[in-house]
Amino acid sequence: MVIKTLAHIRISISNESITTSTQALSVESQSKLQELRQSLLVAYAYDNFDVDLKSYVSVVEKIYTSLKHLTSGLLFLLSHGMTTNSLKCSAELWKKLLVSQRWYQAS
Repeated sequence: MVIKTLAHIRISISNESITTSTQALSVESQSKLQELRQSLLVAYAYDNFDVDLKSYVSVVEKIYTSLKHLTSGLLFLLSHGMTTNSLKCSAELWKKLLVSQRWYQAS
């Protein structure tokens, strides 16, 4: 896909250069994501989706399913003055949850 995109914008580049660049970006991205996760100031969002990878060339020898189940994930930076102290409310939340569960079970 990267090669096709570069070809579309009329940039010629070797496969080795593309691989090296992609790996360098992956390492840098992984480092930044690790830094964000350790800050504890991120929210996680996941999405499951299906992709049907149909082939335009008939393949008789191989029987396989073209449906692939994938999961994507995003990290959202909690900003606007959010600090780790702002997140120290879990004990209060658990207490309120237990109170509401007892009330629900009693009714």
